[in-house]
Amino acid sequence: MPNGIQLFGDRMYVTNSDAGTLLRFDVDERGALRDPSVVLTGVPADDFAFAPDGTLYLTTHIFDTVVRVDPDGRRSVIAAAAEHVTGATDCALVPGTGGGTVLYVVTDGGALVSGDPSAAGALVALSV
Repeated sequence: MPNGIQLFGDRMYVTNSDAGTLLRFDVDERGALRDPSVVLTGVPADDFAFAPDGTLYLTTHIFDTVVRVDPDGRRSVIAAAAEHVTGATDCALVPGTGGGTVLYVVTDGGALVSGDPSAAGALVALSV
């Protein structure tokens, strides 16, 4: 199922959580999408954000992680339950104070997996 959607450069990117893929589309001058390609597999991402250098940060919602994918394709989990990203569903990358970068992650506190409607979501700031 398609989930996250972002523009980066002149291309549109879309996550498909169920398939664990990130798709890329060229966008023509009329805004039509063409030439779809799979650029990442194996990460069931819900949402994602691009850093200016092409580093990608992906939230995995029910897997309670944030995954970093470097421009060379190297992957690493940069946050999990210990960093309070249980139910990590959305993210946004913004400049932080002092020249750093902050990845803001919205969580559902595990409500989807547990079925507990009283689970408290959170906004988590990760220095990246």
